[in-house]
Amino acid sequence: MKKARTSLNPNGAINSGIWQLWNEFAPQLGQFIRSRVAARATAEDILHDVFVKFQGQLDEFRDPAKIKGWLFQIGRAHV
Repeated sequence: MKKARTSLNPNGAINSGIWQLWNEFAPQLGQFIRSRVAARATAEDILHDVFVKFQGQLDEFRDPAKIKGWLFQIGRAHV
């Protein structure tokens, strides 16, 4: 039985780093977005979009200490 691939890096390996970031920052970021968006489903879509955009820009990212700020900046731009 094949396992479903979730998030892939350019080499095809599962990108567990994104899931670690999701687990660490999604609760706070989701709460932030929900406080600014009336519909819960819309807020969840925005949260997902933030992480997709973040993953697409990882090659530009240089400072791991600023991950949270960068995610929230993307989130603010989407609400």
